Amino acid sequence: MQQSGYRGIYRTLAWFVGVLSVAIFFLISISFSSVSYAEQWVLGIPKDDRPPLTYTQDCKHVGLIIDIVSEVGRRIGVEITTEVVAASERRAGFIKGKYLIECCIIEGWRTRPEEQAVQLFSSPVLQIQDIFIFPPQQAFSIPDMAALKDRKIGTIRGYSYKGERNFGSRIDHESVMPLLESIAQGKVDVGIFQRRAAAFHSRQSNLNLTFGPMHHEVQAGIRLHKSKAHFLSAINEAIKAMEKDGSFKSLSDKHSTWKRQ
Repeated sequence: MQQSGYRGIYRTLAWFVGVLSVAIFFLISISFSSVSYAEQWVLGIPKDDRPPLTYTQDCKHVGLIIDIVSEVGRRIGVEITTEVVAASERRAGFIKGKYLIECCIIEGWRTRPEEQAVQLFSSPVLQIQDIFIFPPQQAFSIPDMAALKDRKIGTIRGYSYKGERNFGSRIDHESVMPLLESIAQGKVDVGIFQRRAAAFHSRQSNLNLTFGPMHHEVQAGIRLHKSKAHFLSAINEAIKAMEKDGSFKSLSDKHSTWKRQ
């Protein structure tokens, strides 16, 4: 009787421990899930490759910008998904609240009143350098933006440019490759684009271009929709932590050796 009683107690304890373990595991799973993916935001990315910022690898869109935003999202409890979209559509979508986060953006690029009404900016995460790009052997001096008043300037639709009020005429292109091809063929007097991405594309497509002086160089941050203003402090803390622990350098190194497949 005594042994039988002990066996009954042991079975009861084993059952209780099993139930308790399952309950604890379930609660922990819910807790981690809610912390890791409190929300899901969509990051709009360009249609064309702009390595190392965004590019296609194994039929998947990857790049430094995607990794930066994804890591910041992980640290603040937000899952980041991506969607390929044209620049003009990204801007319109941000105003409407479809896209809640954007990187890496300079405040001077987003100056429309309807944009300023809904946007906030984080601490800097990346240095952006735009340069003047000329057709082959057709470079000219640009001591100031007034030198562009009678010129055709190649640009990308949906982008704002420093000093664009001085442009003689603005010739918009849907993406970087049409812009660079237009410059190489002399269809515009000069174009403006990011140095690193322009150098990559000109090499890959064997375009004959003349790289000129810098147009604009600034520190770019993360643009956040005001509907998520309560996340801004956490985003800045995540950026600070990433600077301290070397995450920005490791992510930059990861994409620095990319080659077209």
